[in-house]
Amino acid sequence: MEQDRCDEGISLEERVLARVPTLACAFNNISLMQFIQGQLEEAIATAQQVLTDCDPDNFHALSNLVHFLCAAGRPEEACPLAERLKALRSERVDVWVKKAEGLSYLGDDRGLLDAFAQAKALGMLRRPYVEPLVYYLARVAAARLGQEREARRYFRQALKFQPSLSRAADNLADMRKPVGQRDGPWAFWPP
Repeated sequence: MEQDRCDEGISLEERVLARVPTLACAFNNISLMQFIQGQLEEAIATAQQVLTDCDPDNFHALSNLVHFLCAAGRPEEACPLAERLKALRSERVDVWVKKAEGLSYLGDDRGLLDAFAQAKALGMLRRPYVEPLVYYLARVAAARLGQEREARRYFRQALKFQPSLSRAADNLADMRKPVGQRDGPWAFWPP
């Protein structure tokens, strides 16, 4: 997927599924590659298949499906899935990234900051668990809610954990501009 060899990746994941037909992570990877290839309806169907055939609480599939539905212009279908995503409890670190991603795509800034607070209370925002993207997306949510002081602090934390996170530095620079000249806050943009 990272090498833009999605056809080959899908083929490999399908071989895995031939051996383990309910392996959710294989379906999740396929759905992401379908999305990358512009096969939006197929990506939606594959993510839904994870939830119906493998694991109804799979947070990767829930977050991906929220993203795909928002990209398809169907946020009203994504909202109930986002509520399911918010309700999930897990000790896994990656659940917080997927919650932040899904809620950010939907624009649920309050929900994202609530998830951020939960992750912080569980100690998931400290080394070795911390994922800078969670801080970054919390910053975007805080900025969109008018909480600039918190937003700046979250951006600095994201940069502290990952100095090469250029989008955080770009957003911080944007925040230094007069309000009428700002482009952000933005969570995601094309590479």
